[in-house]
Amino acid sequence: MNVSDIRMHDLRRTLGSYMAISGASLPMIAKALNHKSHASTAIYARLSDDPVYNAINVAAKFMDQK
Repeated sequence: MNVSDIRMHDLRRTLGSYMAISGASLPMIAKALNHKSHASTAIYARLSDDPVYNAINVAAKFMDQK
């Protein structure tokens, strides 16, 4: 595969996106991408709601056991 129009920034954004989709926390993404501003990292929070739904379901199951 020959791809000539990829920039380093594209790879960083892809990494951050996949970290968010896989459920990594925003502080973890910020550290991986060396972000100084939380606003820069917050962009990745909107990518996928699946980790949020999963966390809610885990908490609900835990609450149901009490």
